[in-house]
This record gives sequence, C-alpha cells and structure tokens, in this order.
Amino acid sequence: MKLSGPPWAGKAAALLILLALLVLAKVIAVDPLVDLYVANGEQIGTLTALSARYRALIDRVPVLRAERDGLARQVTADNGFLKNGNDTLAAAE
Repeated sequence: MKLSGPPWAGKAAALLILLALLVLAKVIAVDPLVDLYVANGEQIGTLTALSARYRALIDRVPVLRAERDGLARQVTADNGFLKNGNDTLAAAE
C-alpha cells in the first residue's frame, strides 16, 4: 500500500519521527542524569561546608576544655558562695 502525497512528505515524516525519538531519549535518559549530577554537586558543596565547620569546632575543643577547667577551678575556689555581701545583688550580676 502506497500513500499518496508529495515525494518529500515521506522524508519529512521520517525526520519528524527521528526528532521525536531524540527528544524522548533526552527526556527519559539525559535529563535525569543531568539533574542527578547537579544534585550531587550541591550535596558535595553542602558537605564541604559542614566539614569546614566541624574542623573549626574540633580546633576549638582544647581552648574550650581549658576554659571549662579554669571555670571549674574558680567555682571550687569560691566554695559555691556568691561574692557580694547581698545574695540578691550577687544573683543579679
């Protein structure tokens, strides 16, 4: 069975079908991969920032421990008593 029409119509229809298949392949295969690549890049950026924050916190641990020990020694030296003669004024400070 032969379809009637201009001779270029069959070639145009074949090109349209090919174009539709290429667009479908892009939508099904390429776009999800690109989205995954972008999401992974964003996640890497977030994890890098978190890693830098954790490193900064780890670097502060010895300083914070020294400060904690100094405050513990100060509390021990004060024997738990407030320094002002008036408890109300001492608590307000």
